[in-house]
Amino acid sequence: MPIDPGQGDQDENPMFVDIENFDFRLQAGSPCIGTGRDGGDRGALQFATGIDDIITLPSALALDSNYPNPFNAATTISYDLPEQSEVSLVIYDLLGREVQTLVNDTEPAGKHTITWHADKVTSGIYFYRLTTGKDVLTQRMTLIK
Repeated sequence: MPIDPGQGDQDENPMFVDIENFDFRLQAGSPCIGTGRDGGDRGALQFATGIDDIITLPSALALDSNYPNPFNAATTISYDLPEQSEVSLVIYDLLGREVQTLVNDTEPAGKHTITWHADKVTSGIYFYRLTTGKDVLTQRMTLIK
């Protein structure tokens, strides 16, 4: 069913619970309650975009294999956070020495991707470790120059 522009537009404050902490549930008394399709509530994404697509947050912490692997010069590392977390993503050499910190910050829930440019290190095997407040995950990668 195509969306009719202008139909169901919402100009009032949606009254989200706590935007700063990524809690986009609606407070009691929100003007979005009961205004969605089929009488449901309009959520944050519908309010912001007017579409019914749903963004699904990861259900568990995950650290994907880097791509490409082996790699030459640069590689992409992706990870999933099921909730906002303090995150550290660090590259180590084969002897366990820290090579570079890629992330050391609080990050929101969702899928995250970062590129490591390895132009200042030699060929070899490296490890990347994702640390959150609760968990530590490690993967191996190979740099070939």
